[in-house]
Amino acid sequence: MMANPGEKCEATDYILDASVPRKRLIFAGISENKCFVHYEQGGRAHSFVLAFLTLTSAHEMKPLWQGYCDEPAANIQTLRSKLENGSCSHSPYRKH
Repeated sequence: MMANPGEKCEATDYILDASVPRKRLIFAGISENKCFVHYEQGGRAHSFVLAFLTLTSAHEMKPLWQGYCDEPAANIQTLRSKLENGSCSHSPYRKH
């Protein structure tokens, strides 16, 4: 479960309400059969995740790349700059 931008999200590992998501969408995009999701994830290490995926069918996706950004990007141009200057670093894909 992921909260929409601006909605309530548990940003730390101190859970006050288990029904509140620990992830919150920053923004996402899609082009043909590829997409990306930029979101924040709460927990012990509050982080800003960027994931790229391939859409393999109407109901399935295959992970391509996942990284962590130093802070959230305000828009697609800022996100591109972060990727180019290394502010979003690659990590082995893992499910959250």
